[in-house]
Amino acid sequence: MDNVVYIVAGTERSGSSLLSALLAGSGAKFNMPIVEDWYRGSGAYEHEDYMQLIKHVKRSLFFKRFSDRLSNRERKKAIAIAKTLFKSAKFVKYPPFSEHVANIVKEAGFEPVIILIYRKFSDYLRSSMIKSGGTFNEHKQNYISVNQTCFSQLFIFGGCAISYEELMDLKDVNWANRLERLCGLSEKTLLEFRSKTVKEFTNINQIPQLDDEAERLYQLITNHKDDVIIGEKQKLHS
Repeated sequence: MDNVVYIVAGTERSGSSLLSALLAGSGAKFNMPIVEDWYRGSGAYEHEDYMQLIKHVKRSLFFKRFSDRLSNRERKKAIAIAKTLFKSAKFVKYPPFSEHVANIVKEAGFEPVIILIYRKFSDYLRSSMIKSGGTFNEHKQNYISVNQTCFSQLFIFGGCAISYEELMDLKDVNWANRLERLCGLSEKTLLEFRSKTVKEFTNINQIPQLDDEAERLYQLITNHKDDVIIGEKQKLHS
């Protein structure tokens, strides 16, 4: 379907840059140059127009607290950007506020599909604290809210979930098969590009499991990670 837009969604520090690098290197249309020297934390494949769209989404959410008029004005700006951007870019990635994008895509006349990238809470916590500091509760709240929302959206708009741990395990190939089934990219090409891009490593200091709620959410998503889910509208047209 030409009007499908694949949203790489999830929290920051979840592996979205790595996943996007693998997608782009296998032919996904981010409408951006392929980054040959990808590295951790590069923040690659964040389209300038998409970041502007996110800016207006963020403003819309802020204004909604006290002014529907101002909120709707910013939302319309986001939709206007989407109508132009998604004529050429079929994959987008920028973790902050990615859970709020699907309906913007839909209102712009396209069909959103979610690719949820997630990772273990303890590893997300470690990476987030190293990058930006913050408190345990702040990171926990973000992890649970974003992943719960994006996981729920899988069953509305369709898509699949992929864990950071899968991408880093060079023996794991199932994630590539799901992406081939979801968006038509070659499983073989995805795996070949992963072999050139990813080097396995182990963190020296592992944070122990600190929160049962976050761990249960991780396990819930993992229980469905082999699924390629058809969205409600896609079912109507199938």
